[in-house]
Amino acid sequence: GTGAPPEGVVMSPEPSHASSPDYSQTCKPGMSIYTILKYIRSTFDTPEVLDMVPLEASGNPGAWHAWRAHRRKHGKLADQKPGSGDDFDADGVRNSSSGKAEEPTLSPTTATRQPGQWNWDGVWEDRVQKGVAASLSEPVLYGGSGVPDEMIHFLAMEETDVESVKDNIRRTLGSTA
Repeated sequence: GTGAPPEGVVMSPEPSHASSPDYSQTCKPGMSIYTILKYIRSTFDTPEVLDMVPLEASGNPGAWHAWRAHRRKHGKLADQKPGSGDDFDADGVRNSSSGKAEEPTLSPTTATRQPGQWNWDGVWEDRVQKGVAASLSEPVLYGGSGVPDEMIHFLAMEETDVESVKDNIRRTLGSTA
């Protein structure tokens, strides 16, 4: 039937016509995407959370080693992370069940430095400066640059086209403002 859902279950509204969506019926979320993204960002801004990330789970081994060197320099790095079954030492080396240390597989760029030789100072500032400089070029802003899909591309649009898109968004969200 069409009874109420069980307590704690959130359901999207049923469309009135299955063949065509009714844009005036939208599910108004109780939490904005901004709030969710802000929460995710705050999670990874916590040094203790970053300390618990193993080398194999890091997206950038160089940044991982730089972070570990930075934390070790300030005396804030624990000798061993609490594990979920995996046992790692302070440098991200996995200890196997036989008690022998297993070196993680390193790329050629990360294998040339020992973990204590990584310099944390200026890592993020340099990356931000390079990222901002790269993002200001026209090929990056308007496409055709061959950059990865995670980059946001903007379309060169006439003002009337922009207003038309805004009107469509307002109509979709049921707003008249």
